[in-house]
Amino acid sequence: MYRRLATWREHPRLRGLPASLESVTRSPFEDVTPGKVVGWMLARPGELRPEAEAQLDQITQMDSTLAQARELTHGFLDLIRHHSGEGLDTWLKDVRASTVREFFTFARSVERDKAAILAGLTLPYSTGPVEGHINRLKRDLSGSVWPSWAFLLATPLLASCLRGMVE
Repeated sequence: MYRRLATWREHPRLRGLPASLESVTRSPFEDVTPGKVVGWMLARPGELRPEAEAQLDQITQMDSTLAQARELTHGFLDLIRHHSGEGLDTWLKDVRASTVREFFTFARSVERDKAAILAGLTLPYSTGPVEGHINRLKRDLSGSVWPSWAFLLATPLLASCLRGMVE
């Protein structure tokens, strides 16, 4: 992504042309960063601004590898968003048929843990509440609530209290 965008983002004046060429038009990709493109590819359908959608369309029309990456990303995100494992085999076949080698490693991991992936896609269970509690505890124990030195001092004290309660 970085290499592909670098040549499109470069302004002609930066390529060694004389600075007196004020009439040189701006590159449409001058403000486009790889992070923006990735964010656009990960966005839900209909959530992108029309300008961003147009730039992403233009980029994927210019580069077939990025177009494949966009399609594969959307395909996998659809599986996640619809809690469906039905299209997983088709998606894996599409990855194998593509030229985007960055997806191969991910697809191999998905195939290796396919039972767990299918369970995660189809079962109604969620770790969201647990993650919420963990994040709250991390926030509560951060420096804003407990200074780190207080936590370090309290840990042996808590351990000894707990040991006394168990015995």
